[in-house]
Amino acid sequence: MYGKELLNFVVGRDEVSSAVLETLDEKKKGNVFDWVNYILSSGVILQKDYVLKVSRLIKTIVLQESAIILGRGGNHILKGKPEGLRIKLTAPFDDRVSHISQIREMGLARAKELVLQNDHDRKEFIDNYFQGADKDLENFDLVFNTKSFSEKSICNITQFAMKEKGIN
Repeated sequence: MYGKELLNFVVGRDEVSSAVLETLDEKKKGNVFDWVNYILSSGVILQKDYVLKVSRLIKTIVLQESAIILGRGGNHILKGKPEGLRIKLTAPFDDRVSHISQIREMGLARAKELVLQNDHDRKEFIDNYFQGADKDLENFDLVFNTKSFSEKSICNITQFAMKEKGIN
């Protein structure tokens, strides 16, 4: 399973600080910000370069092994490849706020701010680098509303879909 590990790999390979890469991940930065940041901080990569590096890394990973790619536009990066299963998990806004409030032990107001910001950042990232492709559900093989399906049900349905597609 690969998610934040992609960041860590790029950090280790390019010797860029994790904090800098975290600011690039799923957050659109203006061209001026990128340019100034690049000029002022030697060794810092631009967000578009980060996306290219992560795209190459995802393609390499799936050629070498079976993998689960969490986010990072993986379903768009691997678009058109017959192997693999592209799954989107979603939940009602209020459920996501409640969940974040519980797992981060914070008030609902702060959790709501975090969920709104995260939704905004993801939308901008996808819009900027994948031309808003998340609006099209055709980019996914399965879409699950986690309020309607338990984790076990999602796993069972996913296993069935993989067998149907001939994925080991």
